[in-house]
Amino acid sequence: MKFLSKYWFIGLLVGLLFIFLGLYIFINPLISFASMALLNSCLIIFRGINQSYYGYVSFKDNNKDKATWNIFIGILTIILGGMLLFDTAYGMDILLLYIGFYAIYKGLEQVILALSNNQKLRFLLIFGGLFNIIFGVIAILFPPIGVLTATTAISLTLFFIGTAEIITSFRNLKG
Repeated sequence: MKFLSKYWFIGLLVGLLFIFLGLYIFINPLISFASMALLNSCLIIFRGINQSYYGYVSFKDNNKDKATWNIFIGILTIILGGMLLFDTAYGMDILLLYIGFYAIYKGLEQVILALSNNQKLRFLLIFGGLFNIIFGVIAILFPPIGVLTATTAISLTLFFIGTAEIITSFRNLKG
């Protein structure tokens, strides 16, 4: 505990950084979402590189059918990631579609889980699932609302994490 009370200011700085980042995302949602789309494009490229490498390793292990498909899909994934990287608007559309369909999928999963279990608080799962489904449909059909909702959720999350870091750092100061 002495170590934590000695370096309490690190938590304070991290908390302030999270809060400022959350405020920046909240104030500039379009720029922030474009940055997320660029990051997503880079991750897709890395996924393609990983899949191509996996195919190469499978080829060395004499599994030629598996290797051919993995290398082919890996190259297509790299091309897709490159296209998304160089056309940010398209990348933002793809990211928003991904978020929307994922929200619908998770919402359906929650509703099915709630209906298959006989729990006391299953109405909360149903409510959360329906909320996710509605958000997913809105994100797909009305992209500006989806962008604002996604960036607002991220900025609020960063703000709350930063606040918790600051509170924890002051608790560590008292030791």
